[in-house]
Amino acid sequence: MPEERFVFRKTDFVPQKEMLSRGRIFEGDPDSPAVRDLLRRCEGQAEPASVVKLVEVTHDAEGHVVAVGGQPMSGPVLDGQLKDIHRAFAFVATSGRKLAQVDTRGDRDLGRALLAVGIAAVHEVMQQTEAALRERYQLGKLGELNPGSLPEWPISEQDKLFAILGDVAGDIGASLGENHFMTPLASSSGLLFETEQDYQNCAYCTNFGCPIRRAPYDKEKAAQLRG
Repeated sequence: MPEERFVFRKTDFVPQKEMLSRGRIFEGDPDSPAVRDLLRRCEGQAEPASVVKLVEVTHDAEGHVVAVGGQPMSGPVLDGQLKDIHRAFAFVATSGRKLAQVDTRGDRDLGRALLAVGIAAVHEVMQQTEAALRERYQLGKLGELNPGSLPEWPISEQDKLFAILGDVAGDIGASLGENHFMTPLASSSGLLFETEQDYQNCAYCTNFGCPIRRAPYDKEKAAQLRG
């Protein structure tokens, strides 16, 4: 299977105060003079971008996932969601280095406001990315798996996604640290795949205080995943 690789850039992203109210990242006053000044200074600094590669999902004779894009990967999360699926899209998306360097003047609330803007930038570029993939490959519903969201697919697997994707830092400015976390912090990685199921990592995750939870915890689904 040819492994096609793409870079997508969101060039019309505009920071807006409405972005601060999404999730529970920023809980301050979006109309305060300091926050208005921060949003003004963020203008033109965000460079939302993603790098995506079409990869093969390899299974063993019993149907268990053993590799993705030539990198060894396995576990109940992958088995459960990638059963009978033979292709996926490895991706990394980021808000860009320039946005992360906007000065928050040591203010915790401003730091959280900046992170909220960054996450909004990632969300918008991923919407653009998924739309482009749907059009190119005539895809239906897409599921998403993210390393580190669940202990069954740990954050260390992020290293393998970067290995699959090649020069991520050179293309979009996102890089990995020794602890497997990405820089800038407002970045995301994972696998996109066509599916008929409604799947969200969040339904299995017990980090109830997560500020970017996309679905409520489902005790029954989590129990099935963990046997």
